[in-house]
Amino acid sequence: MNRIKLIDNKFGIKDPAFEVANELIDVSFKDDFGTKIRTFPFYNGRESSIGVSLEKDFYKNSYRQLNIIFGENRNSDNIFVDLYLKTTWNRPSFSDFQESDIWYKNRKYFESDGAKKAASFIKRVIKQYMKIKTLEEFNNFEENLYKIK
Repeated sequence: MNRIKLIDNKFGIKDPAFEVANELIDVSFKDDFGTKIRTFPFYNGRESSIGVSLEKDFYKNSYRQLNIIFGENRNSDNIFVDLYLKTTWNRPSFSDFQESDIWYKNRKYFESDGAKKAASFIKRVIKQYMKIKTLEEFNNFEENLYKIK
């Protein structure tokens, strides 16, 4: 008789996503704005990933959210990082990806052993986001998000 575990404590997420997450685990940023951060599993077909959502409320319930999704690419062993912005307080879902192909078009790829490089890229993006204090600065960030190297 075979035994199976009831709980998958990795939530079906593959190791490359955890390798990037481990590089980010002790990262912190100065925050004078009250930014909310959520981390969650993110499933997109065969890509089981980790998501990080950062959100700022510029007015009463006027949220601007930076979403970062990272994991192993479904067609290779490469690590991918997706970035997108959203005006909401809800965490991102697969339906967000059905609305636009911009995230796939601007997806960043790293070699399969590139967890440190992927994490460094994510830190650079978050560092820019954390500097935002106004809606005007957010709109500027939005225009330049996919230019961050």
